[in-house]
Amino acid sequence: MQREGFTKNSRLLLLGLGVGLILVITALATSCDKVGFTPQGEVELFYKEYSADSVDVLFVLDDSCSMSSIRDAVRSGVLSLSSVEFPLNTRMGVTYTSPAQVLDGITQFGLPYTLASTQVPGFLNLVNRQGVDRYLDLDVSAYDPEETGKANFPIEACESGWFDSSETNSHGESCLAGAMQAPFYCTGVEEGVWSLYQLVENYNRQRLALFRPGSLALVLFVSDTHAPGVSNFYGQAKAPAAALAVNELLEKMRANSPGVASIKFSGIVPVPKEGDRLLDGLKVVGGAPKTDAEAAINEEGPRGYTYLPFIRETGGVAVHAKRTDWSAAMRELVRDAGLISNFSLRLSRPALRVMSVWVDNQALDASDFRLDDDGQTVTILRDLSPRQLHEIKVEFVPR
Repeated sequence: MQREGFTKNSRLLLLGLGVGLILVITALATSCDKVGFTPQGEVELFYKEYSADSVDVLFVLDDSCSMSSIRDAVRSGVLSLSSVEFPLNTRMGVTYTSPAQVLDGITQFGLPYTLASTQVPGFLNLVNRQGVDRYLDLDVSAYDPEETGKANFPIEACESGWFDSSETNSHGESCLAGAMQAPFYCTGVEEGVWSLYQLVENYNRQRLALFRPGSLALVLFVSDTHAPGVSNFYGQAKAPAAALAVNELLEKMRANSPGVASIKFSGIVPVPKEGDRLLDGLKVVGGAPKTDAEAAINEEGPRGYTYLPFIRETGGVAVHAKRTDWSAAMRELVRDAGLISNFSLRLSRPALRVMSVWVDNQALDASDFRLDDDGQTVTILRDLSPRQLHEIKVEFVPR
């Protein structure tokens, strides 16, 4: 009897262990998902729906005289955007690449780096009718005695610096056409990154947000070169000490525009020819140049292709500034404007490194995410449709 009781107890014990093992296996299979996600570190799960109520497109226009070689072609390409159907509630604005002086690390808002940029409409501001009228009334005889710069404003600018993509002025002309005008003086520098940073500073002074809450913000550099456009700029008298990093600019913009859904950079700028490592991880619309001759725009040169990291690290797109067919490129720019291409998640505790990220059961490439310096913020560079619930798994090694 004792032996029989032992046997029954053993069977019950084995049955219990078997059921427990099945439950553990089922729990692991459920938590680790259906597509081969096998965690080796700690995992945090996020469910995010990124709402985007609007799209704000800000052009950072190179207003220097060197743009003459591609100005008409680029302008016609940009203006073709007016005939493309944008996402609902899209607005546009234009600023220039002319920076202000920096003295002892402080921006001098009333002092442009170059005299010729004095009171030009897009200097640390968005181009609008008031700014254009003020410039047209300005005495420019000291540096433009024939007023050639003023002759570059045949179209009446619209009242507001932000305007609808299809909005027109009182003469039925595109507001975008009016805003894409500039004197195109020889400014001696084309620093679109610092100019944008100083534009945000200028908005901060006025306690204004540059972008709307809930908007997808697209910053589009338009230039025949890359910042700063000249050699030996940083660290010189009246100039910033160094170039800005991507995160420095993004943090400044997000602090100014709380609630913005996403900020990304794109560019109609020089792109290196096929095979160049600078193209790795970069989305190029319309293809990269195939030869050195196609890549070269003018004697100014690409200046290190400094806009490309901003485009790459925020998931934007690049369009080579020297081209003849703009229609397909502009359509792709518009499509990209309606996508969230970078967003951040915050881990519950600091991580030494992020091992993998999965979005909607798809593993991301290592180039599609990064762990920021604080060890807790994970920035993901991946196109996502707004107003859709996304499941995101982050696998990391905790500190």
